[in-house]
Amino acid sequence: MDRFYRGFIAGFIAGVFLNVYNLIFYYLRITEIRFIDWTSILMFGHRPENMNAIILNIIFQLLWDGFLGVIFAYLIPKISSRGYLIKGPLCAAFLFFVFNLIVVLYRIPFLTDKFPLMTFQVNLGGVILWGLILTFILKKLDRYRLENG
Repeated sequence: MDRFYRGFIAGFIAGVFLNVYNLIFYYLRITEIRFIDWTSILMFGHRPENMNAIILNIIFQLLWDGFLGVIFAYLIPKISSRGYLIKGPLCAAFLFFVFNLIVVLYRIPFLTDKFPLMTFQVNLGGVILWGLILTFILKKLDRYRLENG
């Protein structure tokens, strides 16, 4: 399995954990927006309206997470693999800030609504968790590749 697939698998699996984390906080009414809402708003201009739309947006969101995992997998050799478990969450947090900045600069409807600070904090925590899981899985897949050729 090459670097592309290892990165995609790690990002995709980390995305599953991110969505579970995010949905738990959303349905406990601690946060007001789900990551699948972000996907739906960016792709369709509104939040998902039914189960088919939710499933479609989860798939797109997981594919996006996989793609970000690929980017990280190719980036990590350029910045060295030391401190993997610190660099992943830091890169993820950086992306979170960049994506939020883009949303604000382009005034994307629904995503620029004023959300409570708790929503921002919970979503940032989810992104950091995603980065941690991404790097953990990527490191395991890299070790497996080295050990098994």
